[in-house]
Amino acid sequence: MKIVLVFSTLFLSACNGVVKEPVQGSSSDRHQVTRLPNKASTSQALYNLYFNGAVFESNSRRLVSGQRVFNKSMGEYGVVKGELIVVSSKHPRAVLDDKMEIRKIAEDTWKVQVSSSQNVYQLYRELLNQALKVEISVDYSSMGRTNIVM
Repeated sequence: MKIVLVFSTLFLSACNGVVKEPVQGSSSDRHQVTRLPNKASTSQALYNLYFNGAVFESNSRRLVSGQRVFNKSMGEYGVVKGELIVVSSKHPRAVLDDKMEIRKIAEDTWKVQVSSSQNVYQLYRELLNQALKVEISVDYSSMGRTNIVM
């Protein structure tokens, strides 16, 4: 009876399609890495964009309002809000389109509302040359967290 149990256990474990490999450089063979068989996948190009003092991963070099990004520093997904916060002693109107809504929110601090079709990242880069500090608003609350906006 024991032989049948041992044989059936070996037979079933050999047919499950999972490959187990020992971890290289490990002092013990008890630690194993489980690798599932390769599946056909459609890969999408990802881009690393640097803004707000962090690296974000995006599926496009162009950032628009409502686009999902991954903050690599925080390890969190967020959504681009389509707003820029600009710290500058000068009004940012000189660099921006006349149609954009610009509101002063504090001394030397402006909130720029970008239209849904405009490239927020391109405007961010243009404003960096003119302002002391520029940040793109990213909403993390819609991705499962509560009220965290940077």
